[in-house]
Amino acid sequence: MGKYFGLVAAFWAALFAAAVVLALWLALWGGRPGESYVAAVAGLLCESLLVTAVALFLGALAAPPIAAVGTCCFVLAAHSTEALRELTSNGKSPNFAAVWRVLYHFIPNLEDVNFINTTGGQVPVQWSHLGMGAAAMALWSAVFVGGAVLLFRRREV
Repeated sequence: MGKYFGLVAAFWAALFAAAVVLALWLALWGGRPGESYVAAVAGLLCESLLVTAVALFLGALAAPPIAAVGTCCFVLAAHSTEALRELTSNGKSPNFAAVWRVLYHFIPNLEDVNFINTTGGQVPVQWSHLGMGAAAMALWSAVFVGGAVLLFRRREV
């Protein structure tokens, strides 16, 4: 647990530093970070909870290079869950529709906390959507950290 919280603290420190630098850069050029900026940063913080948990889980399961590749694959898959849904909509790919439908419900959706696209336009932030996404990230993180704890305990015996 200490390893997880230490990694999350390190990632959050880096994300906060980057957010401050970007806010200063925007201010320098006459911009002003708004609520969409805050939502995007909050979403990245929530996403880092789950990605750290997955990396820790895979690190307990496999060698570091394999865990790193697995974590990258997880991030790509978890950002592509909407594409899975699109693959099966309107009768597309009927042979794989059932498989994709199941995968869509069992793969964490990192797009639930991705508010980066709202920063460029006048799209209003749906704070309830961010809250539900944050709760999902916390639950998925608990699952992966719990799995990592079980793997570490088995390794120590």
